[in-house]
Amino acid sequence: MRYVLDAKDRLLELSPEWTPFALENDAPELAADKVRGRLIWDFLADRTTCRILAALFDRARRGYPVGYTFRCDAPASRRLFSMSISSLAPGTLTLETDVVLIEKREEPMPLLERAGPRGEQHLRMCSWCKRVADEKGGWVEVEQAVRDRNLFHEERLPELTHGICPTCLETMLSKLDEKEAEQVRRAYENDAG
Repeated sequence: MRYVLDAKDRLLELSPEWTPFALENDAPELAADKVRGRLIWDFLADRTTCRILAALFDRARRGYPVGYTFRCDAPASRRLFSMSISSLAPGTLTLETDVVLIEKREEPMPLLERAGPRGEQHLRMCSWCKRVADEKGGWVEVEQAVRDRNLFHEERLPELTHGICPTCLETMLSKLDEKEAEQVRRAYENDAG
């Protein structure tokens, strides 16, 4: 899948695969005709993720293409994607994602379904690797988090919020220069503190 951002980070062009992917993932509100022209930041909630992406975008716009992998899981599968970001015209960015690996889950994971009633409890998931923050300060696969917290015994599943785990933070900071990485790290520590 390929998409292009203009100099202000608005979604300018979206490849033909965009809308089918959105619909396959129960996200009709993310179909191409509904997101074209909008800022990419409208779709991201975690401040650290936004800071990292902004630094990567700036780097690509300065002529240094960047790439990374990330998970984009679905209830029935674990999906690993690669992302490459480059600038082909002044100010614009081309973002290309490719499937690296898809693994079927033994059983679908209702916690990852977009529809359904949610409770007031929140569960933090890493935006990059999809692991979940556990009660001991670690990060575990979603299946482990569900078992540890007995989530399916609750009347309503928790609301998912997003953040970044320490492992993914270090991986993404390694893609930035020292000054950029330090700025993001300080902001992350301020947000966490």
